[in-house]
Amino acid sequence: MRETRGQDDTVQTTEMQVRSALKKKLRKRRIKRIIGYLIFMLIIVLGFFVYQFYKTNQRLPFTQPVQTRAESSGPT
Repeated sequence: MRETRGQDDTVQTTEMQVRSALKKKLRKRRIKRIIGYLIFMLIIVLGFFVYQFYKTNQRLPFTQPVQTRAESSGPT
């Protein structure tokens, strides 16, 4: 706890102002770093999904499957 030494509680010393500003700056930096890591992990997971989909289906997930001639010619 902070000792006031006769000062009003609403008055902050310069040291306390500097500390609170530094804590605020570090908090913002930490939040930006966490968001960056989440976006990075999302890109990695999405890339892995696309790779697995391509490996099993021989096409990308956002492309249409290719029709063969037998499927497009209809009944004979």
